[in-house]
Amino acid sequence: MNIKKAFNILKNSGHNNITEVMMKKNDFLAEHSHNFDVDLIVVSGQLEIVTDYTFNSLVSGSRFKLKKNTIHTEKSGEEGVLFVSARPK
Repeated sequence: MNIKKAFNILKNSGHNNITEVMMKKNDFLAEHSHNFDVDLIVVSGQLEIVTDYTFNSLVSGSRFKLKKNTIHTEKSGEEGVLFVSARPK
């Protein structure tokens, strides 16, 4: 997956505010939530997202959606992760 293709997929899904997010090797974000629906695509590396109900291991090309206010953790893999994410304006 490349950044341009990932951006285009999200843009074609109706998103206008899309940003790149990079996490370093083995970065961990403790339980948190977002006040917006998450729609992201992994460009490179690996990202694990864990909710009360699921364990999601995402790799290049994976698309992931999460409803707003869902409590979750995030952890990047051994190579870190680069993903694009749609954000509200």
